[in-house]
Amino acid sequence: MRTLNCSQAEKLQFGKTRSIVSFVDGLVVVQCALYPVVMALVGGEEANVGLMMGALGPLQELFSGLQRKAEVYETQEAAE
Repeated sequence: MRTLNCSQAEKLQFGKTRSIVSFVDGLVVVQCALYPVVMALVGGEEANVGLMMGALGPLQELFSGLQRKAEVYETQEAAE
């Protein structure tokens, strides 16, 4: 399964992309860019995409600590 991710979608020059929805092989994939972390929600073909998109805000808040730690780690790796 190969899906388009947010960083690839930004190459289309439609502006900053925060999330993307893909329909692949009977699955719904909602990806959200929390750079440098990418969160993906996966559901069956009957999944409620609106509900999944609505959950992104609260999930971003929950993962904000992970995002900060990943940014620090990425910065440390780049410095080495």
